[in-house]
Amino acid sequence: MTKGFLLGWLVGTALVAVLFLFFHGPIIQSDVYHNFALDHNIYGIDNAANVLTNVGFLIVGFIGLLKFTQIKSSDERSAPIMLFVLFAGIFLTGMGSAHYHLYPSNQTLFWDRLPMTLVFVSLFSLVGWRYVSRNVFSMVFPISVLLGIFSVLLWQYGGEGFGGGDLRYYVYVQYFPLIAIPIILIFQPWREGKLLWIAFGFYVLAKSFEMGDVWIAAITNIAGHPIKHICASLATVFIYRWTSRVFGATEAGGRAF
Repeated sequence: MTKGFLLGWLVGTALVAVLFLFFHGPIIQSDVYHNFALDHNIYGIDNAANVLTNVGFLIVGFIGLLKFTQIKSSDERSAPIMLFVLFAGIFLTGMGSAHYHLYPSNQTLFWDRLPMTLVFVSLFSLVGWRYVSRNVFSMVFPISVLLGIFSVLLWQYGGEGFGGGDLRYYVYVQYFPLIAIPIILIFQPWREGKLLWIAFGFYVLAKSFEMGDVWIAAITNIAGHPIKHICASLATVFIYRWTSRVFGATEAGGRAF
């Protein structure tokens, strides 16, 4: 398959997703979204399990930020910027999610969702830049970042009260990359996409544990949401390993974990 044909697939998928969300109608934040199954206080930290399990994002984001500066290849001008946004987004997701779970509300959820959009769009842009078209995705990247930021602002301030706006744009920013990246990877050799497939698997697990937060707590001593954080953190580990292998950070700056 040519890269032009693959790009056409991506454009077609993006348009279908837009049409689906358009006809779906507005998506409004549920009133019970902030009701998590586990709210134990440990050493004075409310919702401690949900707060402390964000440490993985901080570690991976910090190490990634140290690594991306090692890239010196002159033909990869856009990649270092995308990598910076990716790992800054991962690090800030750890901070934002911890802050949100310490004080759950729509106002604090804003600082959880905003950096996550940076992770979604920068990873999508990096994969597209690497395997589809450098020129196209160098242009897609800044537009996607702006769209991601806009989607969270619209949700937070576009309705009645904080977090009363339409979530459709945020849903698009989060889930379109989860559809588009596998489409790209299907047409790459296994060795090229293996680490990202593993990351994808961990993220699917993370979303499953998120949806099963309450019933998992009902049958075990732990809830689903802290496990979600752990699985999502493991996904970022494999994303880091992919960037280290593909963009040469390991060779330039030491060994990857």
